[in-house]
Amino acid sequence: MMTHATMAAGRWNEYSFAVQMANIGSDVYRAVSWNKRAECAHDTTTQQTYKQLYLESLERAIELIDLTRRNPPSPGIRKELGRVREAIVSAYLGTAWYDVTLESLNDYFNFFTLIAAKERHEMFDRIH
Repeated sequence: MMTHATMAAGRWNEYSFAVQMANIGSDVYRAVSWNKRAECAHDTTTQQTYKQLYLESLERAIELIDLTRRNPPSPGIRKELGRVREAIVSAYLGTAWYDVTLESLNDYFNFFTLIAAKERHEMFDRIH
């Protein structure tokens, strides 16, 4: 089942690339946060709950990357998204395909969050 069903129905493509990437980044951020909580959990039940939330966040990030790859702004972006997806899948599976951590991907996505915030601010200025 697709978590982002309304996004897949076409709404996702209405967002700018920066907003799409910022949304993907927020799920990566959530995954990092849930993973840290799981590592600090004092009981197995809580740890398992946090690990499940960690995996669900990664699944949502992968799903949004797949939606973005369907209509990338350029062919080069599609390839870059493929690499980012592979790095996230590597984290999901607990393998080390790339020398990339989810924390470093957070830094990568933060750049897009700043651009998306700037776009939102500029849009607000045009309206008012």
